Amino acid sequence: MNEPLTPPSALRWWWPALVMMAIIFIGSTDLGAASHQSRLLIPLLQWLGLGEAAIRGLILTVRKCAHLTEYAFLAVLLWRGWWRRPVLPTRTPWRVRAAALPFGICVLYAALDEVHQAFVPSRTGSPVDVMIDAGGAAIGLTLLWLWHRSRRALSMA
Repeated sequence: MNEPLTPPSALRWWWPALVMMAIIFIGSTDLGAASHQSRLLIPLLQWLGLGEAAIRGLILTVRKCAHLTEYAFLAVLLWRGWWRRPVLPTRTPWRVRAAALPFGICVLYAALDEVHQAFVPSRTGSPVDVMIDAGGAAIGLTLLWLWHRSRRALSMA
């Protein structure tokens, strides 16, 4: 496990984060517009008897939770790639400093994602979404820290 990583094996730790970034990018296109996502959902919710205001609120909530979730996953995947980089001779326990770069990349990518959306006719860019995305990244890294902490506690017991 302490052998130096060759470029192909080093990429092995980064490709999941790159795939997640591609998924986020595709979601920022017209394909991710609310108008496309609501074609089946709105009739279903109307059939269930929900009013228009409730439907809009539910769809907004689902969309914002998706922001939180996708950036939580992205942050963990970026941390994983960073933690497994070939420069480290051994794996060290989880550190806040090691989470700073993945968090920063997530915030930068969220900002670039919103700029991209501003140029898509069916989408809008929102600084609020950048804050939600940053919150998702923070949640993901916090959950990762809690997981590492619990594993360390179990190994000491």
